[in-house]
Amino acid sequence: MLKKSLLIAVFLCAGILFAQDEKKDDFKWFGTVYLRPNLDARDFSNKTHPIFYTMQRIAFGFEKEIWPNISVYAQAMDSRVWGQPQNARKSIANLDLHQGYVKFDKLFGAPVSLKLGRMEYNFVPKILANSNWQDVPSAFDGFDATFKLGESAKLDVFGAQVVNSNAFIALPQPSNYTYPAAPDPGYYMGGATLKWDISKGQSLVPIIMHETQSRVESKYNELTKTSVAADYFYKNSKLDIWLHGGYMMGKTVSSAASKSEKNIAAFGAHAFIGYNLGIVKPVLLIDINSGTKKEDQAKNNNLYISSFSGKHIFLGDADYFVNMATATQGLGVNDFGAKFIFNEKNPLSFYVAGHYFLTNVPGVDADLKETSDLGTEIDLNLKYTYSKKMFFDWGVCAFMPGEITKQVYKISDVDLSDVHLREDMGLYSYFRIMFNF
Repeated sequence: MLKKSLLIAVFLCAGILFAQDEKKDDFKWFGTVYLRPNLDARDFSNKTHPIFYTMQRIAFGFEKEIWPNISVYAQAMDSRVWGQPQNARKSIANLDLHQGYVKFDKLFGAPVSLKLGRMEYNFVPKILANSNWQDVPSAFDGFDATFKLGESAKLDVFGAQVVNSNAFIALPQPSNYTYPAAPDPGYYMGGATLKWDISKGQSLVPIIMHETQSRVESKYNELTKTSVAADYFYKNSKLDIWLHGGYMMGKTVSSAASKSEKNIAAFGAHAFIGYNLGIVKPVLLIDINSGTKKEDQAKNNNLYISSFSGKHIFLGDADYFVNMATATQGLGVNDFGAKFIFNEKNPLSFYVAGHYFLTNVPGVDADLKETSDLGTEIDLNLKYTYSKKMFFDWGVCAFMPGEITKQVYKISDVDLSDVHLREDMGLYSYFRIMFNF
């Protein structure tokens, strides 16, 4: 309660103080109202009833120059599922500072800006980006230094502490300092990305990112991972292209007791190629994400997946493969799809998309026969764009499970006497309201 009160007080004081400032053109209020009722019947069983829930996200913030070339940015956010407090007189007390940083422009008189604090990163969607689909978009505690390289390129060097390394030590006393010192249990990430505008409508965005996470139990790192990737974009009035290619390398601990390690080398690619024919824009979709053969999974984890990617925009609207390790049994996923977008540039538009999902490396079905079949998904979305800052859309997704997916979702009786396959069609539907101000 104290945390929430202090946060509200900060924003109220900011409004009062800045309202008295004669220089008002550099002060901005902004926010988001996001509502999404959902119908979730994605369990492939007609014997269960659908789950209904409504997700809500409200965010508001301000940006203000407090000194020449120095500005502050703060954004408060409340995210909840309706009914979560369980009582009209209760509160889940989740108002938090989603973003809060200080920004220095023209640092040392050079074309360099520096942000320090908590912020969102949006660089390469498959590697490092947030997702406005989620109830809470990802944000990081760290820095982002932007170097302007002429008129057509900029370099971002970033770093963050994802997980706290040690508990806060208020006072120095012997019991707070272990001897000998334990390994740093923190989780850190950092890297660099370049955005190069090759020509009008054409750009290239390479990125390199390194992650490391230690363990207290042993001298081995929980994770040491380096990701190298690049996205290419080309868009004009007719042609729309987005290509991605990437490679991940490193190792992770498979067992603290045996101190054994797993190789995490992985590769991935993505292609979005669309051509506007007027009323309709057909799009070819291909998404490749490497996996690991069953017999190799004790020593390897070759899934091409980043913990910090904007996952919802890939692999269908129903989000079956967000947890790729479980959804594919570690075998990876390849998506071959097509989308048809109608009236894309008009207020009222819609699209229909079809996806055929296969594992990247073969698995086996219930009869131990080799298969790569994960299933087929059909997506339909109807969107009304009220203004540049507000839209409504309704979507429905149908998923026909393949042989691998049936194995993932099978269940056993309590006494393990019988196994039941859940093999009915999965359904998911949502209605979304997004208003940015």
